Amino acid sequence: MITTAPGEKAQVDYGEGPMVRHPDTGKYRRTRLFVLTLGYSRKAVRLLAWQSSSRSGPSSTSAPFVGSAARSA
Repeated sequence: MITTAPGEKAQVDYGEGPMVRHPDTGKYRRTRLFVLTLGYSRKAVRLLAWQSSSRSGPSSTSAPFVGSAARSA
């Protein structure tokens, strides 16, 4: 079992998400699933995104859901 101090680490991962109708085009597009898991509490935030090229997008958006940001991700 891996243990970390509170606020020390977070794990970030992207994966394939479901097909969702894009609000602008009305066409179905494959989404990306963003997952941020805190190392100490193992609490996780899962968000759907249209693309995974920007690290600052979902990871900065997820901070309010978990209460703060980790030192390293």
